[in-house]
Amino acid sequence: MKIVAFSDWRVQNIEHFIEYLKGLKAKPDVIVYAGDDLERFNNVPYMAIPKILRNRYREELIKIQEPFGKFDKNIVEDIILRNDIEYKMDENKFEKVASFSRYGLLVVAGNDDHYYRKKAISGEKVVDIHDNYVIIDDYAIIGIEGSTDNLSPLYHTEKEIKDHLETKIKQIGDRQLIIVSHSPPFKILDFSIRYSQGHIGSNALRDFIQKNSNRVRLVISGHSHLQGGKSKEFKNTYVVNCSSHDNYGEPGKIAIIDISDDNVDISWKTLYELSTIPLIGDKTYEKLGEHGILQVEQLAA
Repeated sequence: MKIVAFSDWRVQNIEHFIEYLKGLKAKPDVIVYAGDDLERFNNVPYMAIPKILRNRYREELIKIQEPFGKFDKNIVEDIILRNDIEYKMDENKFEKVASFSRYGLLVVAGNDDHYYRKKAISGEKVVDIHDNYVIIDDYAIIGIEGSTDNLSPLYHTEKEIKDHLETKIKQIGDRQLIIVSHSPPFKILDFSIRYSQGHIGSNALRDFIQKNSNRVRLVISGHSHLQGGKSKEFKNTYVVNCSSHDNYGEPGKIAIIDISDDNVDISWKTLYELSTIPLIGDKTYEKLGEHGILQVEQLAA
């Protein structure tokens, strides 16, 4: 099975990625996006947002208020009025990316994706792999969204992740497992220095891999930008962090993974931004684009 994976594309040019996919000699079996900034790829249906927000905040406020007294529904309406509504996009880029795969684009929401943005994971051959699973030959692909950081817009406790994985493994039979998780396993390609130095991965995911090392062939993750572009073998499992940095001009990192019964081969593709080259300003960038030159590699072609 051939997999093309990327994650955390906050500033990278999505059209460059699509051009890269167009240039592949053969379609990968699946393309994986491991989360964050879903709104860059597709809009959330306008009419769905108030209801989604209401239900989500109602759940959270009930949890907070239940021990202290009666839940005030009016608070929810006040919160809705103060939330920004996502802008409308004319194109579903998730769907466009999915069209360059054989079986589809598998997506998990990241920790920076508000709950209602999950509605952006839609379109032909586009799958929310946290809420669903995909079977391809002898492999089952499952997903874990968000992170365990309770300060993030989308998070799950370690117990919730543990329960989620146990539920999924009961549904897929004895197949080999591929896990798409926004957060890496704890202490495996998860070291971060964004707000403070430390490991930001999931203990529940690491424990699951240890207990099922004979079945979990591959984990595809993002979240820790510092570890993007790296892979590591843990027990019998290959862990790949395919995230990209979010500073202006940072290149996009893409993992190309070939998985077979007896081997997992991982290689990398880096898409550099033309705007990072000295003397290429806005006007030159625009002119190059008119001639179909979108990537650094094309300058040398």
